[in-house]
Amino acid sequence: MAKVVEQELYCTVCGATKDIPLCCGKEMELDGIILFCSTCGREIKVSRHCGKEMLIRNKVIDLKKEIFGKL
Repeated sequence: MAKVVEQELYCTVCGATKDIPLCCGKEMELDGIILFCSTCGREIKVSRHCGKEMLIRNKVIDLKKEIFGKL
């Protein structure tokens, strides 16, 4: 089965989610509490929500269900 792993920022307090920032056309990578771009070296702090840093969470998507489940 075709599955895709997507990452998102996740608030452990309230469950809110946010897309990982993009730089140079791709998602930034996490290094501790800093997000960085492996292409240009730009760094930003991880977003805060409910007074805490958001965590990166992996979300597995089943493409077969996404495509054929809606038919």
